[in-house]
Amino acid sequence: MKMVAHVNGWSAIERQLRLQAKKQGELARVLEISQAAVSLMKKGSFLLNPGQLEKIAQFLRFDEETRCEFYTELFNARLISRTASAEPAGEEERGTYRVSRSPVPERKRMCEVPLAELGLLSGYEPLLEPLVDYLLRSSSERRTEALSGTGLCALRVGAEQEKIGLTAGSIILLESGRYPEPNSLNLIALRDGSFLLREYRPEGELVRFRPLWKNSEPDIVWKRQEIPARISWLHPVLELTLRPLHFPRSS
Repeated sequence: MKMVAHVNGWSAIERQLRLQAKKQGELARVLEISQAAVSLMKKGSFLLNPGQLEKIAQFLRFDEETRCEFYTELFNARLISRTASAEPAGEEERGTYRVSRSPVPERKRMCEVPLAELGLLSGYEPLLEPLVDYLLRSSSERRTEALSGTGLCALRVGAEQEKIGLTAGSIILLESGRYPEPNSLNLIALRDGSFLLREYRPEGELVRFRPLWKNSEPDIVWKRQEIPARISWLHPVLELTLRPLHFPRSS
């Protein structure tokens, strides 16, 4: 049975880990990433950069034949991935809904935007680069959209992030190059690694972000002259593709 090419050359990595009696935890330390990130790497949720690929080759002692196989596999897989991503998106899966809580987005010509698992953002440092650049560099996935905006990027919710109120598989389309506007919906990344969906409701000197769902968590509020210690970054949500969770109705 012919093996499917992997964007990070995982078949060669897995074989060499076994031959060298190495564990994935050791690989994580060499690459300076978490073990959760290794799992995402195996799934092809993000692309290893050239420096990381070379670290793997040296750590696992690739000979010339293995090195050739390794780079050939990932090169072909990435080429196929880029070609496939150029195809227009098909009909949404039954049971999903596309909604917008922000100002109505303007629809224009089809364009590609980076798509990644929400969990991949654990390695994102907002002080070093824009979010869209990080995703273009780190993820091989692309999503075709007919929306205009600045710094568009799409994030897929995983089971571990369902606390934000969306089921696994839901897509959050962000406009990462724009600041929040009053009454807009925003994705907020907290410094503890969790995420929130909040509506921006400014009140004079107060900055207020209200929960999307009633009777859930309290508002996030601070004064304009203060620095919000809990928040790492936030961006406006342009559109959601989701399967709503069931929440208890308010009495």
